[in-house]
Amino acid sequence: EDLSEFPDGGWFSRRRCPCNTDSINDHAAMRQAGVPDAFVGASLDTWENMGRTPGEKAANDETVRKAREICARLDEASKDGLNLWLYGSQGSGKTWVACSILREAILANGYTGRFFPSTEVVRYAINDAPAFAALYDVGWLVLDGIDRVPKTQSGYEATTLFALLSHRVQNR
Repeated sequence: EDLSEFPDGGWFSRRRCPCNTDSINDHAAMRQAGVPDAFVGASLDTWENMGRTPGEKAANDETVRKAREICARLDEASKDGLNLWLYGSQGSGKTWVACSILREAILANGYTGRFFPSTEVVRYAINDAPAFAALYDVGWLVLDGIDRVPKTQSGYEATTLFALLSHRVQNR
């Protein structure tokens, strides 16, 4: 459809659907790693800088530059036990960048990887110990939404996350 009469293509933004991956096998590998459908095709080459201000755009560009550096040296980063913490406002592209690095680790470098919603950590630790234990040893782990982990009075969620992260760091 020709939208040239509208400024910037009208209200609709034309962009590649993130679920379009290079092959069915790539899609299956990313789904097996737990990556949500919206991010299965995430790559640093298809990421759009959603910064609202020039400062946010510059910070986002710097994050992507650093992510590209990590992707260029995944073996070294893996041996070093590198941790990458992405923070920013909702919708700024944190999950996209994280899934892009995970995609590179799994598809281009043959690592094991897992995308895991942090809000599920406590539930898995209690109800599915084998699935939770697998998070200790997976090559690359993306814990998404760590700021949304439900708080308990006992502090069990903090203890569980700390145990997971410290085990991963100590074994790298």
